[in-house]
Amino acid sequence: MKNIGCLLLAGGVFLAMVLGAVGSSLAADWAEPATGIDFVRVEGGCFQMGQRASESEGLIREKGSSGAKVFFGDELPLHEVCVEEFYLSRTEITVGQFKSFIEASSYKTEAEEFGGCQEYEIPRYRWQDKARLNWRQPGFSQKDEEPVVCVSWNDAMAMVNWLSGRNSDRVFRLAAEAEWEYAARDRGGDQVFGGGDTLAEVGWSVMNSPRRTSLVAIKKAGSLGIFDLSGNVWEWVADTYQPAYASNGNPNEAGATTGPFKVVRGGGWNSYDWNCRVANRDRVSPSHRDTSLGLRLVMTVKK
Repeated sequence: MKNIGCLLLAGGVFLAMVLGAVGSSLAADWAEPATGIDFVRVEGGCFQMGQRASESEGLIREKGSSGAKVFFGDELPLHEVCVEEFYLSRTEITVGQFKSFIEASSYKTEAEEFGGCQEYEIPRYRWQDKARLNWRQPGFSQKDEEPVVCVSWNDAMAMVNWLSGRNSDRVFRLAAEAEWEYAARDRGGDQVFGGGDTLAEVGWSVMNSPRRTSLVAIKKAGSLGIFDLSGNVWEWVADTYQPAYASNGNPNEAGATTGPFKVVRGGGWNSYDWNCRVANRDRVSPSHRDTSLGLRLVMTVKK
């Protein structure tokens, strides 16, 4: 991953207190009863998806023209995409919420089944496979209100399928890339990061994190009331990776049905700012898991 280059207490009390403290305007649009996952309604619309010209200039200054193309050329072309209404989880899925799924379903994650999780070693600044690591023991202590990590794309699919089975009138899934970026841009704005233009205000990165995950919903939310779309943990999305966008406006434009990689978005606690931008994309195997990678979910109501 292009990294270094960027609730549940009983009854969900902690997260409810945090959300209550930021104002009544952030009241839950819908909360999933088994896990307490709080979903925010995102109205549909059209927006410009991809890297802005102002970002391109900064990336070229930082990486040079060839480096910017190699590392960030997959954010192009800038193009219009239209999405329908959906609901996005207000925070990254927390340890407590994931635990509710595991305990109810008896699911065993790929890290537990097949040999662990990658750990980011500081100060060596490199990834190492660690057989002992998984979402329960990621190599650092976690509270239930921190984002779960060491979760693969396949694990995420198991969770959404379980949730869909419990809620017959609703469908749960990972976000399409276009939906994710649309929400991170507060329905189509030009901000650099999810929630604003100053990363330190809205997210945890290599510059301000404690070298591990942090509590969700502590940093500033965007105007939709959604937290941590930049930093803290990378987030799985539904799409299969393609090295450039199609320009046909399809919400799943990068979502080819075949290919070796899935897309992750948002940057993590060990990422520099350029990887926490809402335009940034990265790709990993669907079986990949590491200590800076988690998930966020979408819910839609069956018609």
